This record gives sequence, structure tokens and C-alpha cells, in this order.
Amino acid sequence: TDLVNEYLVMVEKLGFSATDLQQLSINALRASYLPPSEKAALEQSFVSEFARLEGQHLVSEGKASL
Repeated sequence: TDLVNEYLVMVEKLGFSATDLQQLSINALRASYLPPSEKAALEQSFVSEFARLEGQHLVSEGKASL
């Protein structure tokens, strides 16, 4: 198994939402032993990527317009 499959199980079997998965990822990053500057940079990257994926997903389902 890999992280993607684990996330799929969390969504399909446990009812987690995309927002739940995003918060889980951010919490894990914040709890890591990385230096604060690396945590901050990665958090910005995570938030940007989640926003991009959400926008892409909504557009592909016809829920958003360009």
C-alpha cells in the first residue's frame, strides 16, 4: 500500500473529506522535526497544491468555470 491508497480508504471507508485530508497533512507537517523555515515553506507548498487540485477537481466535474 501507499499513502494515496491509505487516503482512499480514509475517504471511502471512514468518510473523510478532502478538507479532512488537507488538515491531516498540514498537522503532520507541523508535528514533524523539520526546521521551522522548512515547515513554513512546505506548508505554503501544500496549501497551494491542495488549492490547485481542488480547482482542477471542481473544473473536471463541471462545478467551476474558467
